[in-house]
Amino acid sequence: MTIKNRLKELRKSKHLTLDDIAEETNIKRGTFSNWENGKTEPKLETWQKLADYFGVSVPYLQGVSNVNDALFRTVADFVSGEDYRSFDLLDNSVQITINGKDVSASDIEKIREYAMFITKSD
Repeated sequence: MTIKNRLKELRKSKHLTLDDIAEETNIKRGTFSNWENGKTEPKLETWQKLADYFGVSVPYLQGVSNVNDALFRTVADFVSGEDYRSFDLLDNSVQITINGKDVSASDIEKIREYAMFITKSD
């Protein structure tokens, strides 16, 4: 069984052409097309760059996982750092955006609850 990556699906969901991808990422049109169609595969570091570009995790992009947990990994990285202790997610002076869209107060609360959950130590 061959695992199908999500490159084409994500490209199309963002209404991007192969030419758009080539222009924005400096990846040749034909190279990206070959990756989309499973003819060749990018190197691991390129998978990561593509995952960052599309705002997803590498396993999700590769089709290995059905869970797009890029946001939660970002949150996990943040809450494990020193800055988190002095950062208030509910501070009205802080505006949080994801992929250029404002995050609602209720979503911020969900993120805060998730952050508290993943940082609990047993």
